[in-house]
Amino acid sequence: MPMENRTNNHLLFIILLLFLFAFQSNNLWGQKKKLISKNKVQTCTSTEIHGKTVLTDSKCTYNQAGLLIEEVNYNDSGIFVSRKKYNYNKNGDLITEQKFNQKHQMLEMRTTSYNALNQKKEELIYDGKFQLFKKVIYTYDAKGLKVEKKTFDAQNHLIAKKIYTYTYY
Repeated sequence: MPMENRTNNHLLFIILLLFLFAFQSNNLWGQKKKLISKNKVQTCTSTEIHGKTVLTDSKCTYNQAGLLIEEVNYNDSGIFVSRKKYNYNKNGDLITEQKFNQKHQMLEMRTTSYNALNQKKEELIYDGKFQLFKKVIYTYDAKGLKVEKKTFDAQNHLIAKKIYTYTYY
């Protein structure tokens, strides 16, 4: 009888450890900036296992502040498909995002600028040949709430407008 209790307790302990590890892993793989920075994570690789086949699904690389600086994606066969690179300003705001295809050719680059209140002011979106093809302008009210987002094409023609309205207590 005491041997069974020890075995059951040991098994229960292992299950508890696995549960705690899974909980911690979910927080880590969720890529929370504070958690990534706190744990000094440099890279995070997502791997899928199907029977005896092990395939890399994606890989993320972080800077010391816990900000995502590169994201690499693979297809169901584990073959490289795309890459995104990110750069940030001193405030930790995203200032450039570049998307690359499987031939490592840039498909798109997005640059973002911010106003004096550190709010997103403008996004410029370029194609792989660095030709501007879209511009997005953000407007805020006196309370700092976003009230408008306008999207323009390369010829500066308005192609979309989104208006944000708020209700207050």
